[in-house]
Amino acid sequence: MGVTHHWKRPTELPSKTFQKAIEACAALLDQSDIDLSGYDGSGKPIIAKDRIVFNGHSPPSCEPFEIAAIEFDRNGRPDVFSYCKTNHQP
Repeated sequence: MGVTHHWKRPTELPSKTFQKAIEACAALLDQSDIDLSGYDGSGKPIIAKDRIVFNGHSPPSCEPFEIAAIEFDRNGRPDVFSYCKTNHQP
């Protein structure tokens, strides 16, 4: 059985709060012994001023976790529904 994490967020995240999240993620990655990679399970996680993207090291990796400062709903709703499947993998 797979595991999927779901969340709902506004189209635009508050810039100061998102910047704090970026700083916290960068600090956690520096201090953690968890082997995280980039989008496709290779390379380095992306911690940029407008997005955070990481995945487990391939293999195993499932879907990447991605969050951007601005994301649009395909149906024009003010809130964006997103998810990341992990299937119990790192």
